[in-house]
Amino acid sequence: MFVSFCTTTNNPAYLPDVYKSILQQELDNNSVNWEWVIVLDGIPEPEELKGLDNVHLIHRDDDEASKNNIGAMKKKAFGMAQGDLLVDLDHDDMLEPGGIMALVNEAANHKQAFLYGDSAGFKPTGESPILNSKIWSGYERSVGGIKLRFHTP
Repeated sequence: MFVSFCTTTNNPAYLPDVYKSILQQELDNNSVNWEWVIVLDGIPEPEELKGLDNVHLIHRDDDEASKNNIGAMKKKAFGMAQGDLLVDLDHDDMLEPGGIMALVNEAANHKQAFLYGDSAGFKPTGESPILNSKIWSGYERSVGGIKLRFHTP
């Protein structure tokens, strides 16, 4: 399975740490590969992430409709992604050890191709803020450090 992590950001501060959390994953390299598509909202490319094979740094469209428009930037990120599994990864989300394999297994068990992370542990204290959505119906589960929400029809 090919996993695409998609991130939009106007704050690059946590991106190197997020990248390290991805690199520290133990993967079955014969069956799981990944890429990270990052749409930068008016910020320069982080030096630590330039030229890396699995990381695609993209600048948001430079039109008025795209400025600070999270929806337009996410659409661009997911449109550039090549994965079988698309994972919405916030710019400050850290994956726990085993997180990618847990996400792959969760997606396979629920026949999902898109996973949306509501929140993840990223603070130095290990706290994970929970953002509640009033428009979501379903259930949630913490997988690989990301609180996932699954829609129930």
